[in-house]
Amino acid sequence: MKVMKYVLLMFGLCCLNVSVWGQEKSVVLTMEDAVGMQEAQKEQEKRIRVPRNTFIVNFGYGWITSEVVMRSGSYKWKGGGEYKVAYNWVGDGGYGFGVECEAITTDFPEELVTLGYVAPVFVYCQKLGERWMVRGTASIGYTWNGAGNDRFSGVAAELNWGVEYMLNKVIGLGLSARWWRASISRPDGIYSGMIVINDRHGVNRLGIQGGLRCYF
Repeated sequence: MKVMKYVLLMFGLCCLNVSVWGQEKSVVLTMEDAVGMQEAQKEQEKRIRVPRNTFIVNFGYGWITSEVVMRSGSYKWKGGGEYKVAYNWVGDGGYGFGVECEAITTDFPEELVTLGYVAPVFVYCQKLGERWMVRGTASIGYTWNGAGNDRFSGVAAELNWGVEYMLNKVIGLGLSARWWRASISRPDGIYSGMIVINDRHGVNRLGIQGGLRCYF
């Protein structure tokens, strides 16, 4: 009888140990799963995080949509090349700031008119996946005529919106559309170039640009 009780007691202890060991194993597996899920979530957030710093080099073509009067006549939708370098910093919320410098050319019969533009930039950028991004900028800055017989200067504003594709973590490609508006003052005693009726006039321009992105 004592032997039977002893056997039953040992059997009960073995069952208890197996049950406790199974619960401990279940708890350990659950914690490991939770840690793995957290690491996977962090990796996913890192992949879709917008790069903090972006250096931009763009080349494109644009058209003046406002009427421009030259010695040879009146022109509209005259075009020319556009060249831009810019730096953007973007925070965690997708908003940031930067600076841009741009050269805008228009080919007239009299001469090639080149306008320079430099401005601080407000930036909005969001990822659409692991590699695709949208980027929009708005800026107000200073513009001037850096070539030709006449000299102009004034205030200009630009709106830009485009998409980017990251080839890897460092290099990407971008394509964007832009609208640019300048209010330019003209000095007295001009020689040739743009002829306007008022002392101050506006120049509207639409353009398409594409180029290289460097993320760091």
